[in-house]
Amino acid sequence: MKLAELQADIGAYEFGLGDYDCDQSVSLEDFSFFPGCMTGPHSGPNGAGCEAFDAGADQAVDLSDFAALQRTFTGR
Repeated sequence: MKLAELQADIGAYEFGLGDYDCDQSVSLEDFSFFPGCMTGPHSGPNGAGCEAFDAGADQAVDLSDFAALQRTFTGR
């Protein structure tokens, strides 16, 4: 089942949280982009495309966003 079937389109996450490459599926390839987007708490605007990882919508990609990405990937 594709992620887009599980979640509604919510703007910045065009096809769902963690779908960096917008292929409507969260995969290990999406995970590979996370380290380049990680900024830490309260660090300022995300880089282009990194909005897909910003679960907290706080313009910072940090470990809490990684935890949300893991939950999306595993379905737990």
